[in-house]
Parts: sequence; structure tokens; C-alpha cells
Amino acid sequence: KPKNDETTIAVIEVINGTRIADHQWVERLTSPSTSLDVTVSRPALLVAIWWGDGGLGTTHKAVPNNDFTVIDSLTTDAALIQCVATKSVNAGTYNVTWTSESGEGAQLWLIAVDEPKGGGTPDLGGHVLDWDVQGRGGTLITTPGITTNSSAGTGSTIVVAVAHGILSSLTIPTDSEGNSFTQIGTAHKY
Repeated sequence: KPKNDETTIAVIEVINGTRIADHQWVERLTSPSTSLDVTVSRPALLVAIWWGDGGLGTTHKAVPNNDFTVIDSLTTDAALIQCVATKSVNAGTYNVTWTSESGEGAQLWLIAVDEPKGGGTPDLGGHVLDWDVQGRGGTLITTPGITTNSSAGTGSTIVVAVAHGILSSLTIPTDSEGNSFTQIGTAHKY
């Protein structure tokens, strides 16, 4: 990334998740902020990501509705603040509304990961949320390592969300195990 850029990386393992069944992105300029709907045809785990847009000096805290559970957040006094929440669901159509204390808007991702075809419930495995502030010297950032659950029998789906301050510096992430990642959807300017 360029020396003057900032980057956030979220990595979420969905144990027994077989594929990303649906995903939606939308930008909302005020709070409360409601995601677009995702639809699943069988049980799935929903992963909701809130990229807040409040500036320095803003109290950053967002709370999701619809029984989503926040699994990680960065609520420091900085420009882009992130929260990740999950919820297990059955077949149907779902969304999530985030309410921030400051009234700030956000980019909202809602990602649905299917259960295995033979049954089983997808559930949350390891996860990390890492942030590299602007001006750290332009070095690459690496999330803390997570141990994935290789004994689950059906494998896992790994969701990696990357936010850059400068869109032109976007690259597909790599990992230490040589896994290849595929971008879903398109990059969004905010």
C-alpha cells in the first residue's frame, strides 16, 4: 500500500461453511443504517460488517439489531471504525440495521455463508480485525495468525474484508498457507 494509505483487514472463518451464497454492499450516510437484503435457501451464517465514516474526535460505537452478535470492533478515535457481527439463520431473506451513537454513516456488508449440503450448522471459528493507521511507513500489514478448524470434517469458508483509504492501491490478499482468494462483487469508493 502507499505510505499515506490506511488499511483495515477483517478475517472470519465460518466452520462448516461451504460457499458464499449471497452478499450485498451499500453505503448509508446517516444512522441508523440498514443493509441490503441477502437471501439463503438453507441454513447459513450471516456476517455483517459496518465500516463507519465518522472522523477524528467522534465516539465510534455501532449496535446491530435482529439478534446479530458483535464479534469484534475497533472503536478508537480514528477516521474509519469497523465492527463485525454474525447470526445463524434458516432459509429466508435477511438484513441488519446498525445504530451508531454519533449518528455517523457507514459502508455495510452483509455476507451469507451456506451450511454443508449434507447438513450441519455453520458456526464461527477464528477471527481477527487489524488496522494500520496512515503514516506508519507504508509497510504491509499482517493480521495476527488464526488457527482454523481442519478437523470439522467439511472444511471452512474464510471471509476476508479489506478497506483501503486509497482505492487504487487495492490488491487481493494472500495468506501464509498459499490459499487463493477470489474477490466477490466490486470494489466500492466511499
